[in-house]
Amino acid sequence: MQRERGERSPKRLRADDACSASLPPVESVQQQYSTQQQQQQQQEQQQQQQQQQQATTRPHQQQQHQQQQQQQQQQQAAA
Repeated sequence: MQRERGERSPKRLRADDACSASLPPVESVQQQYSTQQQQQQQQEQQQQQQQQQQATTRPHQQQQHQQQQQQQQQQQAAA
């Protein structure tokens, strides 16, 4: 004879209770997961911003460096 799904043996109930007691609540796991996702997204955004800043400052720095070299050459030529 099979038992209905709603009925469980006392041993089975104790095993289920023990398992569920050892697991953290679902809400805390979901919250932790979403927090990790947010942190990851923030880090990616920061990296993208840094890369964009570097991309915009590098040509400017190169231009300054070229201007300095030209000024030095002009000064040497004038001397």
